[in-house]
Amino acid sequence: MVSDPAAKARLKRWLRVLAVATGAHERYDPGLDSWQTLASMPTARSAAAVAFFAGRIYVMGGEVPILHAVNEAYTVATNTWACLTPMIVPRHGIAAIPLADRILTPAGGTIQGLGPTNIVDSYVPPPVAVRPIRWSDLKASFGDR
Repeated sequence: MVSDPAAKARLKRWLRVLAVATGAHERYDPGLDSWQTLASMPTARSAAAVAFFAGRIYVMGGEVPILHAVNEAYTVATNTWACLTPMIVPRHGIAAIPLADRILTPAGGTIQGLGPTNIVDSYVPPPVAVRPIRWSDLKASFGDR
């Protein structure tokens, strides 16, 4: 948790863009009107579920060119991706809902294009080593602006 008000204001001005279909991952700083390229998502796909949970961005499922069960997590602090336990049933067109200690992925399609289902996966992410964020760490990671 960031307690420094100046650090909070700086963090709020960044917009993160994750182009799931291409795997591109960029951050926009409106204060400087500039973009920064970040680590690309390992598996490009469309109609995936995305959730922010415990300092990570999770991207699950999706389709094109095939139906995906893949589950990948981006760690914001280190600008790295990890492949995690895949979904039990591959689906696309789903949502990801952080709830307590898990991420729910309800419904979605089980065949490309359509194929609604009533399946809900419950994924409990592995623990992430979390330490307090210091403003000096953020400046080192993102540059002093």
